[in-house]
Amino acid sequence: MTSPFPDATPREIDAAVHNAAACFPSYRKLPGERRATYLEAIAAGLEREASEIVSLADAETSLGEARLSMELART
Repeated sequence: MTSPFPDATPREIDAAVHNAAACFPSYRKLPGERRATYLEAIAAGLEREASEIVSLADAETSLGEARLSMELART
């Protein structure tokens, strides 16, 4: 299986890291309950897409679906 995601260029990676760093100060100021809601939404998305995430990760790493499923559950 070929990944549907193109490789990122160094410039795109730098932009993503810069944007994340720029957002962090406002995220950090959110009350814990708001941050928890945000993190729970991320977890729900990971669970919803678990099969596809594990399949893609296995194609890229050959670590095996059992191990990757466990790692995703830990995440």
